[in-house]
Amino acid sequence: RRGPPDAAPKRTPPSLSTTTTTMAAAGDEPTPPAPAAVAKTTEPSVIAKTNSTNLNADAPAFVPGGDSGTGLAATEDTDESDVISRLPNAHKMMLRQHFMAANGECITYYVGRLKSYNNQNGFGFIDCKQSKEAWGVDVFIHKNFVPQPWNIGQPIEFAVTLNGRGQPQAVDVNWLPRLPEAPKPGAIRVPQGPPAAVGRPATPGGGVVATGSACTGGTGDPAGSAAATTASAHRAPVQKKVERYIGTLKSYSVAQGYGFVACEELFQSHKRDVYLDRSQVPTEGWRLGMCLEFGTTLNQKGNPQARSVVWDPIPLVPGMSGAQGTAPAADQRVFSSATLSKVKKLLGHLNDPNEQREVAVVTAIDFQGVTSAKDSDEADRDIDYVAFVLDRLGDNMADAASCLKDFVKMLLLLMIAKMLRGQHMLERSKALISWFKVLTETINPHSDNVAAHFKDVTQQIHGHVETALRDNLAFADKAMAQMLSDANRRLADKSV
Repeated sequence: RRGPPDAAPKRTPPSLSTTTTTMAAAGDEPTPPAPAAVAKTTEPSVIAKTNSTNLNADAPAFVPGGDSGTGLAATEDTDESDVISRLPNAHKMMLRQHFMAANGECITYYVGRLKSYNNQNGFGFIDCKQSKEAWGVDVFIHKNFVPQPWNIGQPIEFAVTLNGRGQPQAVDVNWLPRLPEAPKPGAIRVPQGPPAAVGRPATPGGGVVATGSACTGGTGDPAGSAAATTASAHRAPVQKKVERYIGTLKSYSVAQGYGFVACEELFQSHKRDVYLDRSQVPTEGWRLGMCLEFGTTLNQKGNPQARSVVWDPIPLVPGMSGAQGTAPAADQRVFSSATLSKVKKLLGHLNDPNEQREVAVVTAIDFQGVTSAKDSDEADRDIDYVAFVLDRLGDNMADAASCLKDFVKMLLLLMIAKMLRGQHMLERSKALISWFKVLTETINPHSDNVAAHFKDVTQQIHGHVETALRDNLAFADKAMAQMLSDANRRLADKSV
């Protein structure tokens, strides 16, 4: 692991963003002037005060106010925004240094200093060399992340999320103690131990802490998050994979604009329900006890907040009844614990960093194709587990299909053909036909465990497809019917 970057060669006046300039004009706290350059001369009177047993003929000349081990040098070659290189060892020991993102990537925190803050406006800006190299502007910090009291110039360790305009904003903030004042000429500097290891600076967007695709910062308090942070962090390049959860809406207050989601997995790890703010709630159609799928981000206290919420994420098989023999209205549906357990298991496979997509597909086919006597009384029988998994394999169907063995492709083709017989929803039928086409084009009928069964299975598939084309009203669309017929014909040709 590389250490911190070398200091910039020569400090040039930083160019403030338009927002920063406007804020300073509004009566913001003034930025303290940069320390004056110190003449590099040797003071005999100072050296005389040093214990003679510590003298070394090879030691460099002493420079009053210079760097003697504390990392607080303030010479004309020091970039004031490069806070890491100026931190004393005691401060470096307090750094968290890095965190593990949901995709398993190790992300390094940024370190900067509070450049300006306005109590009346409730926001300020952080000066940080590494983040400015990435985005070219100072980092916005909302009042939710500013303690009382705060001090201009105080060092801060933080992660970054981006607003709708792609501008950096601080989240997951760690405030360090104020830096000690530079010693006056003639003072004795006590040497410190070896400096703590500091990781390399994060890459652009590398400070994002959201595990959902829309991180807003904030603290989870009823007042909500900063208006400027309602944009998505999904633009950050490090967000390769987001862990998702299933929960139920436990409470929500329209007047206060927040509520909580019950999620067993997150409650076990955080000992609390998941905070849900108004930005994640639709204006209508929600109700208490409703099932939802979501990602999470952590506020500055480490408490989970729901992000990128999908309401009613569990698809149903048309024309089938639930566990009680009836099919309640969509806005009144409450799923059984057995159903939620199965859906969570599928989501767990999809969240697996080892890419367990094939396992998720096989498990979904098993859930949907086989119903045990025990499940018949406990689980809902009209859940479309296969559609749930296919919807989450990504937009690139060919890429997702390449991760499946040919035997699994054959099973999935048979299941999709059965589903098309009763699937009357136009958009769902289009998606299933697209999957059928991709699987038909990519399956190898001569591979192991496929060759011996391929001809019989394709005959079954052909029968289901013919029934779907005849009975499914969705195939009144001639283009859809033609696409399915062509794919079915290609599959039959491979069985010859």
